[in-house]
Amino acid sequence: MKKYIVLLLSLVVLSSCSIYSINKGTLKSVRKDSYQVTYQVDLGEGLTARVSYVDADNQTAKLKNVSGNWEQTVRLSSGTAVKLKVVAKGKDLSATPKIKGQYAPATFKILVDGEVASEYVLKNKKVKYNVGFVLP
Repeated sequence: MKKYIVLLLSLVVLSSCSIYSINKGTLKSVRKDSYQVTYQVDLGEGLTARVSYVDADNQTAKLKNVSGNWEQTVRLSSGTAVKLKVVAKGKDLSATPKIKGQYAPATFKILVDGEVASEYVLKNKKVKYNVGFVLP
């Protein structure tokens, strides 16, 4: 009986969260000395997030309370592991209090030399986006 209760509680918690997490390995592209990497996060109404990404010094930069549109462009060397992690929480935007579950979408994108390397849209009370890949 305990197992079923734990399983039910887990399902309830996970149902209010959208997760996209992937490590894409080495990006398939022409090898160069360096690449221009652009991170883009578009958080819909009511969403605020923690964002972490690999900066130009090959360090993890961390930001808190990001909202709206956020973009950062950096130049990274060949062989660098590119990572973008976003954890966002939103408010229910339902017009009627009896209707719940209306949340603004969040769009995440990573461009390498202007070409889309990763793009995803999530929509829920809590969204987690975690993508990584290695530049050739």
